[in-house]
Amino acid sequence: MKKLLLLLVMVAVIGSINAQSKRELIAQIGELKTEITQRDSVIASAQQQEKISTARASVFEQQVSELQAANATLLKNLKIFTEASSRRSESIGATLESLREKEARLKVINDEFAKGDSIALLMVTDFKNSLGEGAQIKVGQGMLALPITHDFLVGDDENADSLSIKANDYLQKIAQVLNKYPGWEIVLISQDNGMIDEINREAQISAILGIIKQETGIPSWQIRQRKLDGLINALEIRLHPNYADFYRTIRTSMKN
Repeated sequence: MKKLLLLLVMVAVIGSINAQSKRELIAQIGELKTEITQRDSVIASAQQQEKISTARASVFEQQVSELQAANATLLKNLKIFTEASSRRSESIGATLESLREKEARLKVINDEFAKGDSIALLMVTDFKNSLGEGAQIKVGQGMLALPITHDFLVGDDENADSLSIKANDYLQKIAQVLNKYPGWEIVLISQDNGMIDEINREAQISAILGIIKQETGIPSWQIRQRKLDGLINALEIRLHPNYADFYRTIRTSMKN
């Protein structure tokens, strides 16, 4: 009986111990599950962060690639702009140099024209001082003209083969002024109405040329002559710069 009682007590004790162990095991299992859940949560969060970081890295890589491409394009455009700017600067420099050359050439031309105009004004002053303020003097188009009426030239006889005393003195004064301007050319223009004997007209022209030669030393063949038809008989002495020298100066300037 005692053995049976002892056996039952041992069974009860063992059952109690087993029950306690089971509770402890269940508790441990619960703790392990909680730890596993927490670990899974941490792992999931880490995996989520990894995905986010991977996505951000991909975006950053794409942005870096785009920036590198933009930078390369910018450098290329900058190089093109620099080359174009250099060519433009060279072109502008060449244009400015060409303009300076043209300006220098134009200055030579303008200076020559201004020189001719200045001399013409001086000649007008000299002629007025020599011939009187009432002397007829025409200025224009780079030349100067001294008209002389036929009546003043030969007097009442239009077919006279010699000049009047007044005309002779007048022409001497003209020639004396011409002597101060050897660089200017002389053109003698005679206008005839056909009523003067040709021989007498030639004698009148020869007398004029003789006075000019006597005062200036210019031979008759160096004085150009022109004959015009008109309603009246008249004479005109035209003066202009030496066009050959003028164009020679301009041509030399153009070559330089």
